[in-house]
Amino acid sequence: MESVDKTLSTFQMLLRQQKEEFQKIFPHLNNIRVPAEETVQTVINPDGTVTHIKTTRSQQAMSFRHMRSTVNGVTTSSSLRAVVEYLGPNGKCQVKLEMVDDNAIESESEDDDDTVSMMSDSSDVSDISGAVVPIDSFAARLPTKKQKQAFCAAKELVDSERRYVLKLRLLDEIFRNKLIEANAQSTFLSTDKMSKLFSNLSSLHAFHRDHFLPQLQSRIDNWQQQQKMSDVVCQLAPFLKMYSEYTNNYNRAMKVFADLQKKSRKFGAVVAATECLPECDNLPLASHIICPVQRVMRYHLLLQEYFKNLEPGHHDKEDTEKAVQLVKTAASHANEMMRKLDKYKHVIEVQEMLGSQISDLLSPSRELVKQGRMTKISSRNNELQSRYLFLFNDMLLVCAERKVPLSKYKLRSLFEADAMQVLEGDNLEMENTFSVRSRNKFIELCASTVHEKNEWMDALWFVIRDFRDRMQSFIRPEKDISDVNVKKSTKSSPKSCSFCTSVFNTFKREYICRSCGVIVCRKCCSNKVVLSEGKKEARVCEKCYAKLKNDNFKPYTAFSRKSVFEVSPDENCLWRGYLDIKSLKKPWTRKYFVVHMDYVLYSFNSEKDTYASTSAPLPGVKICLPEAKYDWAFGKEPNVFEMEQRRRVYFLRCQSREEMAKWMAVLDLASKAELPIINAS
Repeated sequence: MESVDKTLSTFQMLLRQQKEEFQKIFPHLNNIRVPAEETVQTVINPDGTVTHIKTTRSQQAMSFRHMRSTVNGVTTSSSLRAVVEYLGPNGKCQVKLEMVDDNAIESESEDDDDTVSMMSDSSDVSDISGAVVPIDSFAARLPTKKQKQAFCAAKELVDSERRYVLKLRLLDEIFRNKLIEANAQSTFLSTDKMSKLFSNLSSLHAFHRDHFLPQLQSRIDNWQQQQKMSDVVCQLAPFLKMYSEYTNNYNRAMKVFADLQKKSRKFGAVVAATECLPECDNLPLASHIICPVQRVMRYHLLLQEYFKNLEPGHHDKEDTEKAVQLVKTAASHANEMMRKLDKYKHVIEVQEMLGSQISDLLSPSRELVKQGRMTKISSRNNELQSRYLFLFNDMLLVCAERKVPLSKYKLRSLFEADAMQVLEGDNLEMENTFSVRSRNKFIELCASTVHEKNEWMDALWFVIRDFRDRMQSFIRPEKDISDVNVKKSTKSSPKSCSFCTSVFNTFKREYICRSCGVIVCRKCCSNKVVLSEGKKEARVCEKCYAKLKNDNFKPYTAFSRKSVFEVSPDENCLWRGYLDIKSLKKPWTRKYFVVHMDYVLYSFNSEKDTYASTSAPLPGVKICLPEAKYDWAFGKEPNVFEMEQRRRVYFLRCQSREEMAKWMAVLDLASKAELPIINAS
């Protein structure tokens, strides 16, 4: 035991010597430690209770941090890690440091349930007045999981109907009345064109407002006594035939709409004024005109979800099965008409392959951009799993093939474009990897070729960029970003976040961006910057933070080349050489490794290669001697050290202790050093 301690002490001394040598040659590797800071914040809650928030921060060289927060006894931990963000097809990448939740989980659930329910209706207006059953209090009292799910599905049908009635009101009352008023002042719209533009919209509006919605709402209000609603659909299903007239007229209506937009300034002014209204939900008016064409198909999907969650022998089961068939028949005509429109043809096909897992996939503004098979790498055990990806202009769906014949694919995860980010792969053992992540989830993917990987990364990047550009067009014109004096308005304060549309309440308060004045939630306004010299840091929204960060400072390494892997093993090099590498479940593989000045570790198949096979950013990784629990992985072989990266552990084997000390020294220093700003050609 004494000899082991002496050997370890000797190696630690050798390691310190190697670090000192590297720091002399490369002064920027110096690691300046900052003492840990501990702050305690006391918050008095609206109900009178007191919350104590204790935060401990430790920092190394301004760029390696570990933060632990304790809120009412619950501790959360996060660490600073480096990622390589993909910035587009011109080859630019960005190595940057970000706080990562140590307990973050993969985006996919690992359960065996073969159904996934996604009942959101993101394209509809969310701020609706009207009777709403408190779902949390009522559903929680229902005795079984199936009963709770059936109630939620029934309530979604009613909520969706209420939102739909508001859309019909927007077209039938607000837009039509604005046209009538403008036309009365100076005629620009004939009676014939008015008839073609609106068809039988008034009849549809009256039917849903005065009959369908009230009866559905009555069923939800009395759910505890009746627990049924499909009899209403069966009774009123014949009236859905009215949609044939609207569907047949749709192409004529859109032609009239487009012609008037081109030829009549007054018509264009009315359209613009209507689109500025909150009822228009930041969507072009033409997107709302197609909603009635899609509506019957949506009933079919909502009823399928309700039927799926009814318990065997439920008294509403028979009526629901009948209602599904009646609505399916009524929807067939609209389905065929939509198939003829190239824009919606592929989306309908995806909807059919997913079934009722996403009830609102067919959205007025949604288009399919790309689809294809990809391999997913599980973060739990590094297993390779087959996935099928559907990329739309506003989101990415990650699916798996079903084992049972319900629908072709099972939805495993969904990424919305507004929070999506594309990252270069950091897997040192597998080539052609990349990651997609949002605020609280991620997925690691592997392509079969470099070309396929580049195609997917480019497509994802363009979707993200174009989606954010579209969203910015709905935000008021931006003034020069500066420290603005913002006063909160109590009369016209918005009810939801301007970015993620989360509804404000007692527990989710609103924040004001001190740069542009937009009102957002805490999650969308979590960054702070100094806006004026001599002032403290101010809270700003994500949009302003990104602009200020790009304009004023660069806490990252930016480089531009055809590929992040087109690097020279000899230039801008801190250290290089051959090492054996293995993970827990893989054999040893010999690679040529290079630590570059941008603190990225590259691996090559040989020292003569000019194209790296894999890479991993080093800031935030843990370099240490192997833990005893991993002895089984390599049989206590000598000259082996451990590199821990997120949830992945690599073992690196050297030829001698001196070589191991050099590698551990340079990797450990690079993992803690501040990122330099390097412009590589």
